[in-house]
Amino acid sequence: EIAISGKLASPQKFQLDDKHLSGVKVTGGSLSGKIITLNPAKGPNYLVTAQLPTGLIARPSLAKAENWAPQPVEKRPSQPGNKPLELPAGYSIETWVAPKDLYGRNQLFEPIGIAVAKDGTIVVTTRTAGVWRIRDDKWSLFAEGTYEALGVQIEDDKGDRIVIMQKPELTRLADTNGDGRADQFQTLCDDYGFHGNYHEYAHGPARDHEGNFYFALNLSHGGDEKTSWRAGGPFMGSMGGYRGWACKVTADGKFEPYANGLRSPAGIGVDPEGRLWYAENQGEYVGSSKVVPLEKGKFYGHLSGLVTLPGKMNPDSPELKFDKWKDKIRKGAVWLPHGRLANSPGHPAWEMTGEKFGPFQKQMFIGDQTLSTMLRVQTEQLNGIDQGCVMPFARGLHAGAMRPCFLPDGSLLIGQTGRGWGARGGKQDSLQRVVYDGKTNPADIHHMTPTKDGFVIRFTAPINKNIKAEDFVKALSMESWYYANTGKYGSPSHDKRKEEITSAKFQGSNQSVAITVKDFSKKRSIDRLHYLRINTDGMFKDAAWKTLEVYYTLRELP
Repeated sequence: EIAISGKLASPQKFQLDDKHLSGVKVTGGSLSGKIITLNPAKGPNYLVTAQLPTGLIARPSLAKAENWAPQPVEKRPSQPGNKPLELPAGYSIETWVAPKDLYGRNQLFEPIGIAVAKDGTIVVTTRTAGVWRIRDDKWSLFAEGTYEALGVQIEDDKGDRIVIMQKPELTRLADTNGDGRADQFQTLCDDYGFHGNYHEYAHGPARDHEGNFYFALNLSHGGDEKTSWRAGGPFMGSMGGYRGWACKVTADGKFEPYANGLRSPAGIGVDPEGRLWYAENQGEYVGSSKVVPLEKGKFYGHLSGLVTLPGKMNPDSPELKFDKWKDKIRKGAVWLPHGRLANSPGHPAWEMTGEKFGPFQKQMFIGDQTLSTMLRVQTEQLNGIDQGCVMPFARGLHAGAMRPCFLPDGSLLIGQTGRGWGARGGKQDSLQRVVYDGKTNPADIHHMTPTKDGFVIRFTAPINKNIKAEDFVKALSMESWYYANTGKYGSPSHDKRKEEITSAKFQGSNQSVAITVKDFSKKRSIDRLHYLRINTDGMFKDAAWKTLEVYYTLRELP
């Protein structure tokens, strides 16, 4: 039965899909073939009725038996997405095809959490398709019904006992009888607010060397100011409950608020030295995306989450004014320039494979959900201040790169999602694996670090001996700018200026070059982003991209 009520200015026609229907009748109009015409003179109430053969059903009938049998992992060469695939020389990429659901159908499979057990079992959590494992190169479903599980930590050697971060809680899953399926679900922590807003993602868990878990809670997006306090900004707000906070759950299960001022913290991880890091997405009070050490008690810039502070805070509290907090912001270590390198950075992973993945040992690898890219980040501390640089690694991935994970063989598995918003790669989900051939040396910028009068650029390959210092300088261009944190969405590039490189000096075997920058000083150069481009024509014997790029966030000078 379809009822339509309204005054019509002219006859209205509708095409009816009459498959499986019988006895179609139209009150207030006529039926000719599949076309229903409503007559204005017979309104304003119209009715179409028909008989369904078996009654209304939500989907085609399915076989009653679910098929839990393992499925071989199908691997195929990756086809280009919306953009051409770009990788350094010596690297290739393949696609791991998602498993079918229990009824043999294709499914939306967004692999956002990936971890590897000591025995080689790969555990994959998804937004909507449950928790899957790969053993002996075969997929099997470990748990279904999980709610946007965006991360996983493995607690045993085989992946039979895991901890996942769902939107409403931190959960331990265990297979206690060895049948390959989780049969025990334990809530480890739900001591925070979850209000059903689609953007209230819970990212994590990360785990430190003492067994503590950490997760980061996104602010909500949109909604009415009466329900979600947006701190004067246009988009991101809190309804309380530690939204916009990083939280800690101790090894014995105690919940502890850890840090606040987060906006859309879409990545969190612990580096090899045990420091906790997170990736923030640009928006109000966040000038551009960034990676930052996550430290206890620090404020990271966004006001909305402060309504959860003790002391009966509310939006009218005088303590919640930006002027009282702007000088307390924990500065980021590395800006990820918006629109150039990142829009929505995901989780970090550190390259600890030795030389199995090429010349980028110990660097942070992080992807971007919107731009479908992978980046390399190298950080350093100077006089106790965190800073560092970021370089492109891969462009043209299938979807939004949210979860990189290095496998025991030294390859890089990248879990991807369109997240309902879409990604430049064009697909809604993908699982791609990047492999290094073990012999090709890609000529690239390994990292850049500051000196008192400029920078030292370290390459992965030596510069040709016939390149003179003055020719090298001509191949360079540098500009700098800074971002500001305000209540507006993001920040333009403030005080953008071209930097003059005055000299270059090759070091050692020509694999490092010291450059001097005119008027380089603390007064003029710190708290700025320095962007260096290098034209590589004739510069290297080894294969290189035509243009190499590095962005250095300068907070301190030696």
